[in-house]
Amino acid sequence: MYVDAVLRYKGKEAETTKTLQKHLNHFSELFYDHGIGYISEICEGDEPHHPNGTLVYNLNLIELLRAYYTLEKATAKKSNKIK
Repeated sequence: MYVDAVLRYKGKEAETTKTLQKHLNHFSELFYDHGIGYISEICEGDEPHHPNGTLVYNLNLIELLRAYYTLEKATAKKSNKIK
């Protein structure tokens, strides 16, 4: 939902999509930290944001995959317009 909101508010400019990609890439590190191939329920609020709570929380994983898909679709539409 965060990716959707940012894209609606700021548009699908290259700088915006790069920033969103950077934020999403941080989450990919979590795939190997707490449960291989999964994301835990919550992360601690203070640095270094250690995973906590339920080891496997599918709603977070599904939302992260949806965010990647939404961002990929936004960047693909922009590159198709250039061609």
